[in-house]
Amino acid sequence: MLKQCVENDVDLILIDDQYSKEYKKALYIAQSKKDYSMLNNVFKKCQYLLKKLKLLKETIEYIYQNQIEINK
Repeated sequence: MLKQCVENDVDLILIDDQYSKEYKKALYIAQSKKDYSMLNNVFKKCQYLLKKLKLLKETIEYIYQNQIEINK
């Protein structure tokens, strides 16, 4: 899958543990019935999660770099 993403200039997809069962089921359906809708939905969920994690990382780096004090 990584090779295909790179060859087709598609964002890389990280399948998170919480979606692994759903991904395997969707992959089976995509391969056996040629229905890719479930697989597409799993990819969207995983991409959204990855974007949230990236935003969180960027926010933490910004706070650290600017020495912003956070009230607990």
